[in-house]
Amino acid sequence: MEISKTKLADLGTMSGIGPQAAQSVLPVGKVVADRFEIVQVIGQGGMGVVYEAHDRMRDDHVALKFLIPQLLASDTARQRFLNEAKIAISLSHPNIISVYDVVKYEDTCFLTMELLKGQSLRQRLVDLAASKQHMPIAEALGIIKEVAAALEYAHHTTIHRDIKPENIWILANGKAKLMDFGIARLQSQTQGLTKTAAVLGTAYYMAPEQLVGTAQIDHRADQYSLGVMLYERLTGTLPIGRIDAVSRSRPGVSPKVDELVAKMLSGRVEERYLDDAALLKALNAVPCSESKRKSGPQGEQRIGSRILKSGSRILLALIVVLIGIPAALLGVAMIRDWYHLQVLYEADAKRREAVQMRPDQAFRDCADCPEMVIVQAGSFMMGSPAGEANRDSDEGPVHRVTLQPFALGKTEVTFAQWDACVADGGCDGYRPKDEGWGRGNRPVINVNWNNAQTYVQWLSRKTGKGYSLPSEAQWEYAARGGTTTPFHTGTCVNTSQANYDGNYEYNNCGAKTGVFRKQTMAVASFPANAYGLHDMIGNVREWTHDCYNPNYNGAPTDGSAWTAGKCAQRVLRGGSWVNSPQNSRSADRIDFTAEDRGGGFGFRAARTLP
Repeated sequence: MEISKTKLADLGTMSGIGPQAAQSVLPVGKVVADRFEIVQVIGQGGMGVVYEAHDRMRDDHVALKFLIPQLLASDTARQRFLNEAKIAISLSHPNIISVYDVVKYEDTCFLTMELLKGQSLRQRLVDLAASKQHMPIAEALGIIKEVAAALEYAHHTTIHRDIKPENIWILANGKAKLMDFGIARLQSQTQGLTKTAAVLGTAYYMAPEQLVGTAQIDHRADQYSLGVMLYERLTGTLPIGRIDAVSRSRPGVSPKVDELVAKMLSGRVEERYLDDAALLKALNAVPCSESKRKSGPQGEQRIGSRILKSGSRILLALIVVLIGIPAALLGVAMIRDWYHLQVLYEADAKRREAVQMRPDQAFRDCADCPEMVIVQAGSFMMGSPAGEANRDSDEGPVHRVTLQPFALGKTEVTFAQWDACVADGGCDGYRPKDEGWGRGNRPVINVNWNNAQTYVQWLSRKTGKGYSLPSEAQWEYAARGGTTTPFHTGTCVNTSQANYDGNYEYNNCGAKTGVFRKQTMAVASFPANAYGLHDMIGNVREWTHDCYNPNYNGAPTDGSAWTAGKCAQRVLRGGSWVNSPQNSRSADRIDFTAEDRGGGFGFRAARTLP
């Protein structure tokens, strides 16, 4: 069972504080405050680091949530945090994570918390997407009911402000626990915005009144966020722009769900449920089983128009602010952040449109281009845990990475595709050797990092699209295919699943197969993983865009390439025909200079969406 990756509420897109602001990671075995012995890092984000630690006094394992010093730089922010921490500690509810204490340590503070087992709601959604399934209706409504019950209890003393899947934990028994009370409010002290422009929470889940930064935020803002989550749980998409009714997007959902969601997502605060008791009553009245009735376009019109009205009211509020406040006093930050939010929404809509245009999730931008597979957005724990067999030190610490959708080559780039580049005047005219094994549909080999760059640059010029080498994070996320095991095939791999040297015992469950093909195989000779990608194990090692770093301390958490470090060295992933299975694990990485070539070196292309 996966240990809790209890994480800090990520700063929204409006914040100037990002992952680069996180403090240095404490080493395993370090004793903090003469009491807590660090066991491992279990989460790292824009607001700090979360550790599993052994509490010597309680003789139990707990989670320690350290905040970055910048969040507590001012007396006001520090006092706000202490006040919010007191509230969090006072909350005692079966659907709220237990916060034990707040401790000052050096120039920051940390919370001691219950260590949970299970997975975040976000990871649950990622797993469902990987298996191309919808969340069962009863499960989706059950989670929302439990979170609503937690909020009914908590709203007597506080408002959460940052309800999102990352802040909901699903235990092994299916029970939901709400996390991170009070953290969102702390962000307003560090954003450098006026009170009218301060925006808290994560943009996709925020109520309209939060987007315009009004001080009049009450419990119904959390209700709106719950509505967004319920819609996402049932349809697999976020309610952005003009949306379908739930029953239209998800056949079998009762029309009563449409009424419930429409009320929760109303742009007018007064049109939502008056209080938490009314919301819970409405939730309990909704059938959890699938309905045989079909809804028409009326529900679509009702919900869609309300979302559009929400956006109109936000724009109207901004116009009022622009008219009522001199431009010199408005503040550049407010304009910049609103523009950023608009771009974010528009980009998401375009990406979802790109996915919907290709329901098979595979496409080519030209006849000679690689076939690309759309990899959905998601979040995963990158790296190998301390107990994974054959783990190398540069595969940690394990840290959470959240990625936007992107496209990745269904297979490694082939000789035929490379030769098309040369014929078109690209790839510097370089014709790599095939070692006598044949060209055509075999992966191109004897290419270095610089050669691979010339190919993806040629693709970008030819198609007008954003091709590149994948980042390490994109590659590992895609290779895992929604799994957490050493291979997407499980804890072991065999020579019927991948092209590697079967004379090794490692990671093939102690059995030497004696199969050593001694050359590359045609791409897609072996089964694809859950994301529809072939040869993520073996065949050839694949160049990524990243500079080499000896560990993940300070690594990006947004899926982007790490372009700092030992940039004369670049990272390859995935093992090859000549390697042992242990060198083909999803987390395995190796570095070579950007000039190095070899019969086991190849690559696959990545592309931005849309």
